[in-house]
Amino acid sequence: MRFSYKAYFLLSIACFSIFLCSIKASHAFFDSGKDRASAEIMLDDQVYTRGDLIAAFLNSAFSNRFWNDDVVNKDGSSLFGAMVGYYMKGENGTYETEKKYRPWIADHIHRPNGWPKSGVVNKWPQSKISVAFGWPAYSQGQNFSSISPYNKKEGDKLYSSIEKSVRKTIPQLSGGGAPSLTFMPMGDVDDATENYARIRIVPTNSLKARYVNNPGVDSYQVELQERGLWGGVMIDASDPLMEAYILPDHNNNIDLVVCKINLSATEGDVDRLVPKCLMSALGLPELSKVQSPDSVGYATAYQKYLLKLLYCPAIKSGMDKADVFQVLADSGRCW
Repeated sequence: MRFSYKAYFLLSIACFSIFLCSIKASHAFFDSGKDRASAEIMLDDQVYTRGDLIAAFLNSAFSNRFWNDDVVNKDGSSLFGAMVGYYMKGENGTYETEKKYRPWIADHIHRPNGWPKSGVVNKWPQSKISVAFGWPAYSQGQNFSSISPYNKKEGDKLYSSIEKSVRKTIPQLSGGGAPSLTFMPMGDVDDATENYARIRIVPTNSLKARYVNNPGVDSYQVELQERGLWGGVMIDASDPLMEAYILPDHNNNIDLVVCKINLSATEGDVDRLVPKCLMSALGLPELSKVQSPDSVGYATAYQKYLLKLLYCPAIKSGMDKADVFQVLADSGRCW
């Protein structure tokens, strides 16, 4: 088939026009991306760009610090690998035994379904989470009264201030897609069943000590079992009065959160620590790196916005930073 010079000329013009259009479209797409990143959002009377919030979210939702990876021998060598092998082999009681007497802790000691991934998003799969004082009382082999969930003699003095602070913080965290929180009073019968509270605030005098017995008189020394918990994500460890960690399941869904508060904490300390615990427990373990809760204890609009981003349906448990960045860079998915 032959083309005339005129046909070639017209075809060239058409191709050149398409080329120019593609360049303009590329620039428009690039510029729209810049516009999306620079879009301004007012929170707590401060202006943030989407780029600011994406950076803050990536800094607060991801952590590479893990519970028990700092356990060392007297000579400073790590015990982490040795202890993992010890418990995974079931040499400290079989999985079946642990599951019977300590069903809430067994999977995090033996990891029968495999390990969670590290350095990824961890979210709650359920829409409602309970918060309780002390360790769970759930056991299929012991009755409720035989298990002391905390050092009662010293811990009772903290109970009222912790309950008060939890009840004050919970309404501030409602909405935005994050799970709703409720307080489970001490002695609630549900805490001795599979419906036990999954966020635990535990008074203790043994922060950062994994090998000491709970100073209570109970026969079930929970804190002694902490040395066998693996795969947990540390919540910001900078506060000397609190040690906290998230325990995800093998799918990186959050299964249990423990916030241990030193018995020496004052009511003012509790008002500062409880909001930090609860907001981090929802899946932002490094939240204090970007903005800490106010000293009098309340959730800011900025922090709630980061929780809103976390519980955007497009962000899934197990996603890494690159996955999450791609989602948040799309203006139509989470904003």
